[in-house]
Amino acid sequence: MDERVNMLQDTITPLAMTVRGAVKTHIKDTDWTPEEKIQIRERWFATDLPKFLGKIENTLKASTSGWLVGDGATIADIRLYVDLTWI
Repeated sequence: MDERVNMLQDTITPLAMTVRGAVKTHIKDTDWTPEEKIQIRERWFATDLPKFLGKIENTLKASTSGWLVGDGATIADIRLYVDLTWI
């Protein structure tokens, strides 16, 4: 379960960082311009999101229960729901 939650966190972090900004995430001393944020988000949607959804799809295909981990809903499933809703 920890592995799945960490995968979800790692995947969503770059997108979330564009919302918080470069300064608050300690990336640089000045914030990204709106154009830079759009570029980062476009790259994330084009590259990271398809990989992420592929991993989730493969995990669910391999699951006999329909849940990410085990026989019932876990924090990983809740996290997936929250992340996909936010995206």
